[in-house]
This record gives sequence, structure tokens and C-alpha cells, in this order.
Amino acid sequence: MKLSHLKVLSLMSLLFLLAGCGGSSLIADDSGTIPSDSAGSETTSIDNNTDVTIDDNVTSGSYITNSSDIIITLIDNASTTSNSSCVVISGNVITINTVGTYVVSGTLSDGKIIITASKTSSVEDTEIVLNGVSITCSTAAPIYSSGTSKLKLFKAKGSVNYIHDTRLSGGTYTGDDNAAIFADKKLKIFGTGKLSVETSYNNGVGSDNGVELKNGTLVIVSYNHSIKSHESIELGGTVGDDEGGVFNLKSSTGSCIRSDSGTDIDSDTSTYYLSTITQGTYVLVSEYDGIEIDGLLNISGGDIEVTCGGLGKTACGSSSSYTLSTDMPSRKGIKSDHDINISGSSTTISLDCYDDGIHSGGNIAIYSGVFSVSVATSSKKSTSSGMGGSSTSGSDGIHADGTVTISGGTITVVKSYEAVEGIGITFSGGTTYLTATDDGTNVNQTGGVLTISGGYLFIDSGGDGLDSNGSVIMTGGVVVVAGPTGSGDGPLDFGDGYSMSISGGILVAYGSSGMAVGPTLGSQYSILARHSSVVSSSSYYLIVNSSGVVEYAIKPLTKSSFNGSSSSYSYSLVFSAPGLSSGTYYLKYCSDYSNGTELFKQVYSNGSSSNSTQITSWSWSSSNVHASSGSSGGGGGGGGRP
Repeated sequence: MKLSHLKVLSLMSLLFLLAGCGGSSLIADDSGTIPSDSAGSETTSIDNNTDVTIDDNVTSGSYITNSSDIIITLIDNASTTSNSSCVVISGNVITINTVGTYVVSGTLSDGKIIITASKTSSVEDTEIVLNGVSITCSTAAPIYSSGTSKLKLFKAKGSVNYIHDTRLSGGTYTGDDNAAIFADKKLKIFGTGKLSVETSYNNGVGSDNGVELKNGTLVIVSYNHSIKSHESIELGGTVGDDEGGVFNLKSSTGSCIRSDSGTDIDSDTSTYYLSTITQGTYVLVSEYDGIEIDGLLNISGGDIEVTCGGLGKTACGSSSSYTLSTDMPSRKGIKSDHDINISGSSTTISLDCYDDGIHSGGNIAIYSGVFSVSVATSSKKSTSSGMGGSSTSGSDGIHADGTVTISGGTITVVKSYEAVEGIGITFSGGTTYLTATDDGTNVNQTGGVLTISGGYLFIDSGGDGLDSNGSVIMTGGVVVVAGPTGSGDGPLDFGDGYSMSISGGILVAYGSSGMAVGPTLGSQYSILARHSSVVSSSSYYLIVNSSGVVEYAIKPLTKSSFNGSSSSYSYSLVFSAPGLSSGTYYLKYCSDYSNGTELFKQVYSNGSSSNSTQITSWSWSSSNVHASSGSSGGGGGGGGRP
């Protein structure tokens, strides 16, 4: 044996080879480091006991009045006072009829503030400073703006304010004030104080136009939607300032955040209304959808935690929750009927939902952020529109009626029926961990394409791992598939008459052999090996060259408990990597592998074994780029474990 002829790949040379394949492949995550093998474990999840509570302990804060400010002091028994004739006081009904700034404090145990002010050529807003305000009303919205001016509520620094709409759900009331705080025109709520809103009637805060909320703390416990807009919704602030805010929202019969602009077009942009969520802390607990947007949705920051579909029951992500039916309403985490774009290095999103985690009627693009998604693994869910569903597909971690593109971030689908679904799916960066009781990815359109050009992707699937009803194209990145143990599915799957092409990146896919397929196109060498002896999670596959050197080792990962097995076993292996040479190679297994360098999810380069057993051999050449060995006889059981 001549050492000068040995093919020994160091980690650095492997990085170089990967970077040169396809031009866009990644070996490091967004931070420039190789993901740890412990990331993406099934223990990642949010607290299913998350709840939202109201603070009705009203206190005043610090606010320095200006000479032009109008003072209103709320006092029960028709004793409210004001220093301006712009305020009309009739018992416990206070009417503001002129734009300006109104500083309000005090208590109305059954009363309301009505704003009828019209905007002027120079002033569009009626601003109300809440500085220790408690208003309860049993017959109408406690705060209602019916004029043409926009309503701006400012929570004074250090103040705690409480608005309570005690109208009964299903009751008959006049007017369109269907929220505890309602504005016919745009509603803005800001300021660093705290505002709690409680309603047993309908929505928490709402507007017939847009809603803009930031700063301080906003707590809403609502019968129907917590935040409701007929146009766009803007939540949060920018990185580095104090405008983000804290939003704790709970809805018992609706969505926490709801825009129902439908097919309306924003006259300013000539496209669908755009709702945005930026910097802030969001805790959403809902019986139905967490975030439900008609229009476009951009999320560019924030710490967002959504639990939906579990009120009064065991949380939806748990083993026991709803009795399934074919008429299940929508209980999705984040939903839009058009495109969803998610970015921001500080964005964190945790979703625990009965239905899909992220669902778009258009396209989904994820550029950055940290995600944890857990959804029901049942075989029934709602339709994309919500009510009256008879779909027999289960809940998806990420679902688009259009395409899904993941180019960055760290995404963990902790539990799902299918993890990522769309008419086309692209992975070009980031680190993605997918656990699915059925398919890991599902390109659900005949002729659709699953494209992998960079990033890290790990799949633990009970059904097909990488699944496309069209073709699969891989030019870079690192993919590890711990595929099914049953013979009815395979680690890789593509449509009849279609194929998989590989010209870059590392591909490792293992599992049952009954439906096992591998690449047949592309310039990079690959092997599909089916075998009758099982390789368990206590053993290693070895890729050994003709000189006897271990170039790669693969240790099958323990399967998720969601996929019905505490251990993994494999009857097939698909393998491809940059830098492989023509000539003879051997597939072996052993239990004494050591001294290798882990690349990702128990895939190693180099290393050694002193006691290995050969499974098969093959020869790569220009006429045999995509080799195969063995038949599909092995599958989900039988065979001795080495």
C-alpha cells in the first residue's frame, strides 16, 4: 500500500470541495459553524401551558401635559370632569367632538367614550392619553371612534389601564362597534404603559381600516378575534429601540390576529394589503388560528409563540386533544391567503398547533430566524380556507399552495404529518430539521421540482423522506434522511417518469429497501445499495475505497418516537459526496468505528475500524456514475442485526 496514493479527505478539504460544487452550497450554518448533532431533537417545543391573564389593577403613570392638552377625569355617577367644551359629558357617556390630545384618567364602571371628531386639513388624529383608566361598558364599546379622524391611544409611561366590554356574546346591540376598542378609521395604540382589554362579546380591538400597535404592553382576552382589521395590521417596532412592545393575546372563538381584507386592493400600493410583524414579544393562545391574514404577510422580527386549538383541552401538540372530524375548523399557527415572507436574524417563532404550523395560499419564503413547529400528526384536517374541510391529508409543519423557499435560519419541525409541502420546494441555505409521520418533504404537483442547492437538511420520516411528484435536483448542501422502516415507502421518492439529479453536496439516505431509489442523473458519483442484512442504530455504515481507507461513515440515527420506533434500522443506503474517485468502493458495516470527524447528524469523514463486514462493492466510472447494488427484497423487518 502506497500512502501517496491514498485518498484521505481532511475536513478542510471537504469544505473546499463542497463550496465548489454548484456554486451555492453551504457547509456551515448562518453563524458560520457546523450545526451540532443535538440540534433539532424532538424535545424542542413550546410550553403547552402558556396562558394569558388580565391585569385590572389600574394605576396612573408619569405624563407631562402640554398647555394644549385637554384633561378628562372619569368619575362614576355622572361626575366626570373636563376643562374643555370639546368634551360633552352626559351621565357616564363622554363624547369627544374635536381632534386634539386628550389626557384621560379615572374610572367608569358602566360607561363609554365616543369620539365623533372629524379630521382637518392639518390634523388627522384624535389622540387619547390613557393614564390610569378603567372603563367597563355593558351596552356598547367602552371606546368607540365613529368620526373621520384616526384614533390614536397613547399608554402613559408607568400606567396600567383596563378596558372591559361586558356585552354578552349573541346579544343584540345597535351600531358596528364590534370590539371593546373600535375605530371606523385607522386605530393606533402605542406608548410604554400597559393596557389590558377584556371582552365577552366579540373582538378585543378593531378597525374598519388598518391597525397599528407598538410599544409597552398590550394584553387582550377576547371572545372572538383579539386584534381585528379590515385592512392591514402593523405590529411591533424596529431593532434597537423601545417600540417593540409585548403582546399577550387570547381568543376563545376566533383568531388572535385577524385581517379580513379579502380580495381588496390597497390603493396606495395597487396590490393586496400588507400586514407586518416586527420587533416585539408575542404570546398568542387561540382556539382557532393564531395569526390569520387576508393579504400579504411579512414577519421581520419578534419573539412569537403561538398555541392554537387547545383551549380547555390538552394542548393540541400533545397525544390527546380533539376528536377528529371531516368538518374541522382551521387551527393554524400562522396563515395568510397570499404570500408569507419571514426574515430577521433575531426572529424566533414557536408554534404548537392542531392544524398546519405555517400555511400560505400563495408562496412562503424563509430567509432567517429560529423556528420550532409542532403540529398534529392526525390524518384529518381543515381545508386551506378553514371551515368545512374534508381533506384526508394531515397537518403540515410548513404548507404553501404555491412554493416554499428556505434560504436561511434554523427550522425545527418537531412533529408533523408532512413537514414541508408545496407545488415546488427549494432549500438553498440554513439548517432544517424535519420530523414527519408521513413524508418529510412533499412536492405535491406533478412535474414540480424539489431543489437543494445549499444548507443543512435532516429528515426523520415515517413515510418518504425526500418526496417529489416531479423531479429532485441537488447541487449542494448536506442532506441526511433517516427514512421509513416500512417497505411501502422509501428514503427518496420522485414521480413516475421523473428522476433525481445530483451534481454537488453530500447526500445520505437510509431506511427500508422495498421502495428505495437513488439518483440517475448528474455529474457526481452516487450509490444505491440495497441489502438483506440490517444495519441498526448501534452500527456504522463505512464507505471504503480500493486502498482500504474509510472515507465516510454513517451511523443510523435513532428514530423519533412519533414514528413508532425507539431505534433505527436500515436495509438500504443512498450515498453521494464531492471528491469521490472512479474505481472500486466497498460498503461495509461495523460497531467499532472511531476517530472520524462528524459533518452532520452522525455522518463522519475519515476514521477507522478494525473489525468490519462487507455488504457489497461497486465500481464508479464515466459510464457508471450512478451505481446500484442489491434488490428491493429487504424492507421493514427480518434479518439479523450486526
